[in-house]
Amino acid sequence: MAAIARQRFAARLPEQTERFIALLDARRAEYRALDTCDPDRNFDDLIGAAEQLDQAVIAPWIALGDEINYLEPAALASPATLRASLSNPPAGLFQDLAGLSGEALREAALAITDQYTGLSFARFLHAMRAEITAPPFKQPAMLRWTGRLQEHLAALPKVGKAGSVVNALKKAAYELQYIDPAGVPDELRAEVARKNAANDQVPKSAAACGQVFIQLEGMKNKDNLFHLVTRDYRRANIWLQLTSGDNIDMASVVKATEAFITANPPPVPMRVRWAGLNYLNVVWQDKMVAGMLSALGGSFLVVLLMMTLLFRSPLYGLLAMVPLSVTITLIYGLVGWIGKDYDMPIAVLSSLTLGLSVDFAIHFLQRARELQKRLGDWSRVIQEMFKEPALAISRNAIIISLGFLPLLLAPLVPYRTVGIFLATIMAVSWLATLFILAALVTALQKWLFKTNGTPSRVAPSRV
Repeated sequence: MAAIARQRFAARLPEQTERFIALLDARRAEYRALDTCDPDRNFDDLIGAAEQLDQAVIAPWIALGDEINYLEPAALASPATLRASLSNPPAGLFQDLAGLSGEALREAALAITDQYTGLSFARFLHAMRAEITAPPFKQPAMLRWTGRLQEHLAALPKVGKAGSVVNALKKAAYELQYIDPAGVPDELRAEVARKNAANDQVPKSAAACGQVFIQLEGMKNKDNLFHLVTRDYRRANIWLQLTSGDNIDMASVVKATEAFITANPPPVPMRVRWAGLNYLNVVWQDKMVAGMLSALGGSFLVVLLMMTLLFRSPLYGLLAMVPLSVTITLIYGLVGWIGKDYDMPIAVLSSLTLGLSVDFAIHFLQRARELQKRLGDWSRVIQEMFKEPALAISRNAIIISLGFLPLLLAPLVPYRTVGIFLATIMAVSWLATLFILAALVTALQKWLFKTNGTPSRVAPSRV
């Protein structure tokens, strides 16, 4: 306030300006004390002191204006005759009157007195009170910043349209001050068009913004205004219509908004929050992906620990996880490769993948270990494994896979996803168990099966 007061008053009223700033300094000390920091009381006291200061400043100029207004024409022959006719003329009156006479001299002198009578410290305080105590979204600086943010968002390739209370404010200000060029002479129409275009902006003061908002609040559908800003003008919405509902597009808009706010901080400290279905989907997906990823990783470790304890061997535990790991890698690689969204059915089934894929490996390894103890020769064991055990595993996988395939005929897409996903899990884990796991056991038989002699090798022709 002190800086603005110096800018506005110091050139014409230097002494009075310093007295006014002394009043502000005195109030500043009281405002810093907890028991006297009442803004309303401080403003009221300041306005009272400013009115007394105005009487000393403005009253002489008002009297001077009245005196000039009733001067005889002879007193207006020149600035010199004007000076001689006035009882107590101030020096500042005659700075811009050279060469004038008659009514032109009177009008110029009255214009100077009006400039001084308009220098009211009390009115200045009333204006400052309105500016300082105005809620954020009645302050021109905050509204202009909101408009810039809105324009930045509207220019993003993924945003189709953006709207805010700034649009309503600028439109209402334009209409309230609109001059119809139809009734204006041709030579003035360009000036009228310029003035109309200049009115299509945020008003320059909080008081002017408040007056426009009062007009908007008087609309029949005033609730439309309060969909954009709260009734206390402390929170506002920027509505965005995206060209797609893709979560990646929404995330890019959020990132662009954060970058703009970081580079262009708002004039009033504020908190930005998002709403809307698209953003909820982004948050939900982030939480779902993070949650399912941690659940999948944790379950993987738990299954590995259980396999190690079940077989009482870390090596057997790692082997039991091979079909599971192959199935997860292949299935989710295909999901990404074909462009399938990581939706809720896929996320939920990620946990089921663990249980379904490890079953065949448990049966295969346990039966192989039992046959090895009984037969003692891996070449005979592997032949037995690909008879009854492999046949049982294959029948189980085929029956379960076929049992899920009727879901492909379901009318709902999530049901179809569950059907093809579970059928694929069974098929991949079945093939990984019979071929990849069998090959690994053959390669690691020396460490898996402790025997007194050298373990026998499998003849390629017989396998």
